[in-house]
This record gives sequence, structure tokens and C-alpha cells, in this order.
Amino acid sequence: MVQKWVRPEKTASLPCKANYNPADHYVWETSIMEGQEETCRNKIDSICSQYEASSIAQNVIKSQLPAVKSNAEIENEIKKNVQNGVGFFVSFWWLLWRSLIAQVP
Repeated sequence: MVQKWVRPEKTASLPCKANYNPADHYVWETSIMEGQEETCRNKIDSICSQYEASSIAQNVIKSQLPAVKSNAEIENEIKKNVQNGVGFFVSFWWLLWRSLIAQVP
């Protein structure tokens, strides 16, 4: 999907190098750097606006979103996972166990 959307990013003055992964390029371009928060947020808004206006985004909205919203199987899986969540102490116990195992030489 990122490969198909490489062209519009050239209009945003954010060219991707020829031998550079476009996904990594967008991660770098959309990261917020300390001291430049406002500039970075404006750049991110510009990139998002251009993507939302692209034909790829429109195709995703038309084809994927209705299927996800109306799929009862997905909704049931989400409900099942929420109901069967582990508690705080179980999570803490396994986190502690993993950290202790990681420190054993």
C-alpha cells in the first residue's frame, strides 16, 4: 500500500530516496522531534490530509470499512477477548517472571 502512495508524497516536498524503504521514510517523517513539536505536527497534518484526499484512501474507505463494521465474527472476537482478559496480578506475575529470566546468565 505504501508503494502505491509514494507519488503524492513528492508534492509534499518530502521525497523518498530511491533505495530507501517508503514505510521507514514515513515513520521518520511523521515522528515528533523534541523542540520542533509544532513544526512536526503541522507536517504530519499535511501528510495525513494528502493521504485522505488520495484515491487509495477513498478505495480503502469504500471497500474495507463497511466490511469491518458489519462483520459479526469480528465483533464477537473482540467481545470474547475483552471478557477473558487477565487480571493485573497475573500480568504483573508474568512480567516479573520474564524480567527475572532475562537476567539469568
